[in-house]
Amino acid sequence: MDSTVFSWWLLVGFLLSNSLPKASTTSSGMTGNLQYLYSRVSPAIQEALANEVLQDLFPERFDEFRVLVDPSLTTSNYEDAFEIKWENNTEKVVVIGTTGVSTLFGLNYYLKYFCNIHISWEGSQLHLPSKLPIPVNPVRKNILDRFRYYQNVCTDSYSFVWWDWERWKLEIDWMALNGINLPLAITGQEAIWKNVYLKLGLSNKDIQEYISGPAFLAWWRMGNLQKWGGPIPESYLERKLELLRKILKRMRNFGMLPVLPAFSGNIPKAMMNLYPNATYHHHPSWNNFNSSYSETYMLDPTDPLFIKIGKLFIDELIQEVGTDHIYNCDAFNENRPSQNTTTFLRAVSKATFKSMIAGDPKAVWMMQGWVFTDFEFWTKDRVRSYLGGVDIGNVIVLDLQAESLPLFIALDSFFNHTFIWCMLHNFGGTMNLYGNMDSINKMLPMARQDSENGTLIGIGLTPEGINQNYVMYDFMTEMTLYSQPIDTKAWIVNYTTRRYGLNSTFLVNAWKILQSGVYNNVVPGFRNHGHTVLTDRPRTDYKTSFWYNPEDISTVVGYFLEEGNSPNSTALNSNLYFHDLVDFTRQFLNHLGDFIYKDLMDAYNIEDIETFWKHAAEMLLIYDDLESILATNDNFLLGKWIESAELWSNNTTEKELLRYNSLAQITIWGPSGEIIDYATKQWAGIASLYYKERWAVFLDTLEASLLSHQPFNKTECNNRILQEVEIPFPKLTSYFPVMSTGNSFTEALRIFQKWKPRYVTAAKQFKMVQRTKRNFDDPKMVYGSLSKLRRLVKVHKIKPKRSSFLIHKSRILFTNNLNIPLIIPIYY
Repeated sequence: MDSTVFSWWLLVGFLLSNSLPKASTTSSGMTGNLQYLYSRVSPAIQEALANEVLQDLFPERFDEFRVLVDPSLTTSNYEDAFEIKWENNTEKVVVIGTTGVSTLFGLNYYLKYFCNIHISWEGSQLHLPSKLPIPVNPVRKNILDRFRYYQNVCTDSYSFVWWDWERWKLEIDWMALNGINLPLAITGQEAIWKNVYLKLGLSNKDIQEYISGPAFLAWWRMGNLQKWGGPIPESYLERKLELLRKILKRMRNFGMLPVLPAFSGNIPKAMMNLYPNATYHHHPSWNNFNSSYSETYMLDPTDPLFIKIGKLFIDELIQEVGTDHIYNCDAFNENRPSQNTTTFLRAVSKATFKSMIAGDPKAVWMMQGWVFTDFEFWTKDRVRSYLGGVDIGNVIVLDLQAESLPLFIALDSFFNHTFIWCMLHNFGGTMNLYGNMDSINKMLPMARQDSENGTLIGIGLTPEGINQNYVMYDFMTEMTLYSQPIDTKAWIVNYTTRRYGLNSTFLVNAWKILQSGVYNNVVPGFRNHGHTVLTDRPRTDYKTSFWYNPEDISTVVGYFLEEGNSPNSTALNSNLYFHDLVDFTRQFLNHLGDFIYKDLMDAYNIEDIETFWKHAAEMLLIYDDLESILATNDNFLLGKWIESAELWSNNTTEKELLRYNSLAQITIWGPSGEIIDYATKQWAGIASLYYKERWAVFLDTLEASLLSHQPFNKTECNNRILQEVEIPFPKLTSYFPVMSTGNSFTEALRIFQKWKPRYVTAAKQFKMVQRTKRNFDDPKMVYGSLSKLRRLVKVHKIKPKRSSFLIHKSRILFTNNLNIPLIIPIYY
């Protein structure tokens, strides 16, 4: 996904009233094939697995709890709830849920809000009180959303690609503890596709030349790429399919409904020779990849062969791993249909769904709404026609980035099809701090109330990558329990206490600053891909902007260090304290790089060579300090990523390919730097040998320009960086440590004392992005509810004026309900 889509969006900002009507829970009535989406695993099996998780968490004290699964807690298969109570006769805390997921969600709620326990991706704080707190009154929570979805189609490549079963097991348990009951399960499908292709007559060579390497499978599945990063090892395919079987068994035994893949139409070019009479379409190059890796082919969904292949795949899939009757299919992700008529688009979706029900008559199609952000193609009538090819109750649309780019408003709740309101939040698994907590807190209750006919049936987490900004995901998973906005300031205090297992004024003050600043973006249209001067390819025209005061980060690091220096503080016993200290110090150095870069370029532009040399030396020193702080924590090591990739084979040649895949994805991405730095990571190893080395070339080129009094040659510089650093880096064979070294606190303190004066002075001079309305040419002010806005657009058919800020068919409208920014497209 690319941030350029923002240029197509309409800004709707700063809603003034804080009053919200009471949001109603989703109706339990399920129409069409949605009625078949419920767990068929017995409560006894779900309960046994929930108890297994409890025992894994607290092996010495699990017998102080009773966790039970009782579907009769609600009156419908489509509603979930949990209860927490004290049982006098056994003197145990009892947690009851409608499913294994609901029970563990309830357990996690008790652990959070009664015991100050915290479980996260980067570590856990599991110190139970000596005596379990007794709930004075039973606690019952009705889960408002029928479905709680998890994953983006890209997550499997950006984060999960090298996971073994043990890591997957932890993630599935995390899903259950956080209420996830609709997870995407697409890993391992390539082995099934291979069987399908062989049955269709393709050779092993045809298949090897088509499927991409492991790190790029997400984009192969969506028809964007072919064979880049390959050939994929046969052993990898077999092991991944076996892994999928384990994943699905555990998901289902919790009562989850895994979302499996379906046929979207993408086919190997060799298929055209075997079936020359079928109708095919040739996609253009994707993101400037050359034709050997892109320009893929798609079988026309209206061709009879489409249904044949779709059914064959579903048959093979069900035979291998079973089904829960819900399938993901994204036919036009960053590709366009071959025709734009509404008749054709309706026929396409109808045929796509027909291929699913040919193999599974109870099938439900789940699609990512991201396709509709191509506003130049997807007019409102075309979206209506495409969705109209499938009956109500047979499709679920993921409003993929609803926290900042909600589609459901402009598309009339997807024309009465059910949808899931999702928080995308992250692109490429990048690591810088970012969030918009208050917006989610206010917008989601409004969305539940505003969606037409109760078509909003779930919430979702759809990051492209995880292991970053965990606070946002902890917060979002809880939103399924609240019909009204909650007190986020109180919530962040509780989060801080349980994350570290201590009451600390310093840490609470730090997190209050983070919650009100970096995790509270209110800049309309702000594009955050987690990039900074330090991690992007260096250039002379880099622009940095903030939605918060960058001085905040210096203050936060200072508070963390004060806590670590406090007498009798237990912070230094907390793995999460050290993780966050490293993370915030990393952010501190990134901003410092932004500031020094500005000074460097100022010196260059006035040809002050002495000052230029001074700041050039400072830039390289920042990379040394970034490397040293990252090396102190296991969560920030490049070596662990490489090791996890290489463990997927015992063959030397295959290990080399897997290693190349792992390094290419997080740096150059494509063979010649296509999508470069999109999935950038800030890990020890890459900081010193990739980012710093690029800057050394850049500074050398700038210096030569100054000394020769010749203009800077951007093309020559970029070519040097590409040839000397970027292309060679994924081919490195050197060893990268897999265990941390040094002391995080000592290194953070040294770095902070060294750079704080420089940082604070620069931050005061650095202009923040305004956190109020921007100035636009002739904005149209409209006051009213979101439904009034929708009616106004629909009835008056407002035609846009070109704005200096917006590029395409855009008009700026303001409503007055939430005091937060929204970005809403207007379709024509």
